[in-house]
Amino acid sequence: MRVLLTNDDGYQSEGLRTLCRELSLYCEVYVAAPLKQQSGASHSMNLFREIPVQIVDIPGAKKAWAIDGTPVDSVKIGVEKFMQWKVDGVISGMNRGPNLGTDVFYSGTVGAATEAAILGIPAIAVSLSCAQDSPNYQEAAQLTWKVAQKIFRQREEDNHLLFNLNIPDLPHGEIKGICTARLGIRRYYNDLDQQPTSAEEISFILSGRCEERSQRPDDDVQLLRQGYATLTPLVLDRTNERFMAFCRKITEEVSFSKD
Repeated sequence: MRVLLTNDDGYQSEGLRTLCRELSLYCEVYVAAPLKQQSGASHSMNLFREIPVQIVDIPGAKKAWAIDGTPVDSVKIGVEKFMQWKVDGVISGMNRGPNLGTDVFYSGTVGAATEAAILGIPAIAVSLSCAQDSPNYQEAAQLTWKVAQKIFRQREEDNHLLFNLNIPDLPHGEIKGICTARLGIRRYYNDLDQQPTSAEEISFILSGRCEERSQRPDDDVQLLRQGYATLTPLVLDRTNERFMAFCRKITEEVSFSKD
């Protein structure tokens, strides 16, 4: 099996390197990851500018490239140019910090996995909650492989498989198990810190705090709190089926007549 690793924390991140070493025991591992930190990049990409690429050494990787672009850039270039599409699966991570609920709209980790699914390659975004000062990436990497190998073997049935895996970082290996989960809600309250600048320019630094809202007992926010790893299937089709009939009514009633 041939697996491509990427992330949004950059190619030097401990989570990616631990995952690379663990997976190399079982399959061929290649890395195409951003040169620098890209958290919050979502599904952004660079158009109409050069994207420099460096060949780098990452223990466990057959080949590795550090790409001066976004996580999506990394997947596109890694799959289409360096791997020539010969990839059985893509794993994005391991992210330091969870990607729960509505985080999937902001996360560069999830964005990279989504791009792989769009390209027709089964993909997993994996994140570690990181409650400890020294995250237990090794245990999380082992769990990731157990999940990944089962997902990647389903390729013949559906080439657009996309999953979000969150793992609690608990002391002494106290993870209770792994559960299928719905997306919960994490709402961010923004802090916009204005910086001293010139009279002609205003500058801000964006930060904020997060409020987790667990709406159901089976959502990822609630289950991770309880000490379970969560696996959530995601879809590329964002059509809201509930409002299709409402939209049809609108399109039937709206007239383009100049009268």
